[in-house]
Amino acid sequence: MPGQNICALYISRQKGSVGFLWDRSALAGIVFQDDGWNLPPRQTKAAIRIGSTWVSGDTEIDWFEATENKDEVIVPLRYFPVESLLSTAGSVSLYRDGADSSVSLDKTKMPKLLEAVQTCRQHLK
Repeated sequence: MPGQNICALYISRQKGSVGFLWDRSALAGIVFQDDGWNLPPRQTKAAIRIGSTWVSGDTEIDWFEATENKDEVIVPLRYFPVESLLSTAGSVSLYRDGADSSVSLDKTKMPKLLEAVQTCRQHLK
């Protein structure tokens, strides 16, 4: 797609999904979607765990600004590469006030999916 500035990896399960969005330099955000949610548009705080590791600057939990809207929670964040965490994790989890969500990952498919993301990112401007 000409002019594309984001590479996305979406993993869907029965009623929910998680999407990772990258720009050329780093992870740009994570989107959680759940068919059971009907959220009013608002700002909130959210924490994310990939496998057993919190997405944070250290080992402690970090709460990020997030946006809720209808059936999704969008967490824009700039983060050191999550690829190594995703390649071995069994799940990605969202923690926030009122609607935690977890999406399981297929460890056998992740290396190929992450390779495709890396190839995509090389073509970004």
